[in-house]
Amino acid sequence: MFTFDDCSIDCDRRELRRGADLIGVEPQVFDVLVYLIRNRDRVVSRDDLLASVWSGRIVSESTLASRINAARTAIGDSGVQQRLIRTIARKGFRFVGQVREASHSAAASAPHQPALPRDMKPTASTGAPARPLLERSSIAVLPFINMSGDPEQEYLADGIAEEVIAALSKWRWFLVIARNSTFAFKGGSVSTKQIGEELGARYVVEGSVRRAGTRVRITAQLIEAETGRHIWADRYDRDIGDLFVLQDEIAQHVVVAVDPAIRVSEVDHAKRKPPGRMDAWDHFLRGSYHFHFGSRRETPAALEHLQRAIEIDPHFGPAHARLAMTHTYAASVGWAADYRNTMRTAVNAARTAIALDPFDSSAHAAASGALTFMRQHDAAVEAGRRAVDLNSNYDVGYFMLGIALTLGGEVVEALSAFESAVRLSPRDRAAWGLHTWRALAHYTARQYDAAHGAADRALVDRPGFGGAKVTKAAALVRLGRVLEAKKMLSDVPIIIFSQMPCAVPFRNPANLEHVLVALEKAGLSRTISKEVRRRFAELDVQLEQFR
Repeated sequence: MFTFDDCSIDCDRRELRRGADLIGVEPQVFDVLVYLIRNRDRVVSRDDLLASVWSGRIVSESTLASRINAARTAIGDSGVQQRLIRTIARKGFRFVGQVREASHSAAASAPHQPALPRDMKPTASTGAPARPLLERSSIAVLPFINMSGDPEQEYLADGIAEEVIAALSKWRWFLVIARNSTFAFKGGSVSTKQIGEELGARYVVEGSVRRAGTRVRITAQLIEAETGRHIWADRYDRDIGDLFVLQDEIAQHVVVAVDPAIRVSEVDHAKRKPPGRMDAWDHFLRGSYHFHFGSRRETPAALEHLQRAIEIDPHFGPAHARLAMTHTYAASVGWAADYRNTMRTAVNAARTAIALDPFDSSAHAAASGALTFMRQHDAAVEAGRRAVDLNSNYDVGYFMLGIALTLGGEVVEALSAFESAVRLSPRDRAAWGLHTWRALAHYTARQYDAAHGAADRALVDRPGFGGAKVTKAAALVRLGRVLEAKKMLSDVPIIIFSQMPCAVPFRNPANLEHVLVALEKAGLSRTISKEVRRRFAELDVQLEQFR
């Protein structure tokens, strides 16, 4: 057994699967970590790792890099810090942390202690188990049951479960139990409670596949393991068609439904905890809960909880990402006393999240939003594209990319991104924001009928929302319906116009002018529009140094 930097790794190969699950990584990642520790006296080459971990099989550079990064993340390291696993240019990798190797006799005489994740710190000298600082929820996807009566259809059921595992793994805020562990229960009759206990999983996804001719029926359900409570369930009837396309489609439907269902359930758990017993995970959930209200009253509570989560666990990347989004939103709607410094804080938080986990799509989405409102448009678009490349099922990634593209002037691609976000989250309670941005993208593209329709859809979800009414009024003017535009604009609060320089930082000021000229025809005071122009130009000068 090796102990280093407040972590311990049991290198007994028989314990590999258990150790990998306990630190929330694939056994292959755990293998990489163990090999580096065992050979810490030298630089380990790429060929060494391929021979040991992959048995000499051909593996891409990106696969190797992802496993090294996952190993770093599991022990609280990162590619930026390289405190424990260092990359040696053109040579390979070396484990450089301090290691203490316990004797087998000592380990055998003591009660078995599981591998200690990076999120846990040992207690003092009491010998009591350490209390985890971050108790992220975990989910196990069981093999789907083949109900077709044909053993040859087993591959279809297994393939769907494997695709769901792979897709869920792209959400980095919870842990996904590795396939090798969950498939050990294939064909058994073990209760979900026992599965949860054995795998350390709070949630279990299970399902079935029934094929008849060219039709297939797939069911899936999400269960809270300890209580057996059904959180979500759905059924999909499809023509068999291309099996790989079918597996991808069903996996996408399942993960897009499972992610928000787990979030709601986790927030309910966190809200029932007294303040004195809340850990980093609970504070992250509570902060996210307050953030999603999108109100000035709730934002301070969101910031307080997220900052507390980071204080407890500075390595918790999703908390940094959510903190960045919260600061960005507050600044974009004019609530920040110091716009520039608030946005600098947001950008730094997003960069920290990316440094902690370069494969976290939420970190790149947060960076896209922060960079957009810092008026670094090219970098914002690049970050948004990276977010959706990492997780093609992440609706917020498409939303942030759409905003970056709209304000950067690439409205055709922006509209495509917004459509992807709508498709992935058709029942989003905050869809009014998405449709408002769609309306602005259509307006910027001079598609005034479509802008009017998107603004109307936003107003159905949130009647009276000022941002949607402003865009609809401008579209009505361009459609020649000036009287309707004046009526629409007449009850929009003045504060909406004071927010515009922060809320719509167009790369091309002509796009702002295109909005303001229409609003003046709809009755907007020239004094107000002049102040919007002045403040927009002032912010542009203030932020010039960051571009």
